[in-house]
Amino acid sequence: MTTEIKIFNEKYKQDLDHIYSDFEEFSVSFKQEAACGPGCSFCCTGSGPIDITTLEGMEILERLALMPKPMQKLVQERLRRNIRNKLHQKESECPFLQKNGLCMIYDIRPFICRRLYSLKKCGKDQGAVIHVQVNEFYKESLRRLQSLDNNGYSGHMGFILELLEDQSFRDFYLSGGFDPARIIEYGKPRKLVINCMVSGHVGETETEEE
Repeated sequence: MTTEIKIFNEKYKQDLDHIYSDFEEFSVSFKQEAACGPGCSFCCTGSGPIDITTLEGMEILERLALMPKPMQKLVQERLRRNIRNKLHQKESECPFLQKNGLCMIYDIRPFICRRLYSLKKCGKDQGAVIHVQVNEFYKESLRRLQSLDNNGYSGHMGFILELLEDQSFRDFYLSGGFDPARIIEYGKPRKLVINCMVSGHVGETETEEE
C-alpha cells in the first residue's frame, strides 16, 4: 500500500504545496497578531470541524504507514474513538494530537489546520477569531484544493481516512475513478462533500474581524 500511495502523493505534491504556500504568504502578516503559540491546541480538541480532502488523506495515510508499529496502533485506536464520537456528535480531540499539545504530523497537516489561528485566546466561551480577509482567501484556496482533488471528497478527517482504508474505494480513487453512488450509503449520513460539485465551505465556530 505504501508504494502506490507514495507514487500518487508525489504526483500532486507540488500543486498541493503551492496552495499551502500561497495561503501562508497571504496570511503570515495577519497571523502576527495571533494569540496562539506552541502547545495551544484548543482547535484540535473538538471545538470545530477538522475536515480534509481525500488528497490530503492520502498524504496522512502514507505518513501513518511509516510510523513505528506501536505508534500506528495508538493512532488507529484514537481514530476509531474519534469516529465513534463524531458519529454520536460528541467532541473528540484530533488523533494526531500529542500530550504536549503538539501535532505529530505538523509538517503535512491538512489545510484546515494551516488556516487556524485566533486573535483572541480561545476557551469554553470564546471560539477562534480570524480576519475577514484571511477567511475569504481560505475559501478561495479551498476551492483550488477541491478542484485539484476533483474526483475526491471532503469531510471529517476520521471519515475520510476510514473511507480511504477501504481497498476497493482506494484503488478506484487512485485510478482516477469518480462515482459518488459507490459511497452514498457511507458518505451521505456522514455529510461528505463531493469536491467537484462544491465551491468550498468553512466551519461555523469562528468569528471574523476586519
